[in-house]
Amino acid sequence: LISTGARAGEGWAIADADKARAFTDALFGTNPCSNATGFANCGSGLATDFAGKLLGENYTTTSNLAWFLNGPAEASGNSVGYIYTYLGDFTFFETVSVSTSDLFSASGTYSTTPVSWLLYRDAPAPVPVPASLPLLAVGLGGLGYLARRRRKLR
Repeated sequence: LISTGARAGEGWAIADADKARAFTDALFGTNPCSNATGFANCGSGLATDFAGKLLGENYTTTSNLAWFLNGPAEASGNSVGYIYTYLGDFTFFETVSVSTSDLFSASGTYSTTPVSWLLYRDAPAPVPVPASLPLLAVGLGGLGYLARRRRKLR
């Protein structure tokens, strides 16, 4: 759905490392992950159930994770990273080895654990709103035209 842009997935894309950093920075109102490379503790103090809902409640009752890409989705050999939360603390892992990410594959140790991807959607372009003054002028002009026409008919 995401790649085709059809219906429910329209406009959504899988986040890259920069979007993942922006996500954690927005959550905590600071930018501890803005320049993070590799591994970084991005913030703490969120309620565990709230943190779980943000990332999809996909791992355990106290920890959850969401994957992101480290480059264009089309790139071959693209590495992945993930944001991991444990009891409301967010940790950022920029590059994950194949052996770690393989734990969540169909044959991996956590094959029954759902995989959540961190998704984003850019804000839609604003629809231009006509200026109110020209609309008012056109309306008053129309009323004036109708009044003049009525006078002529009498």
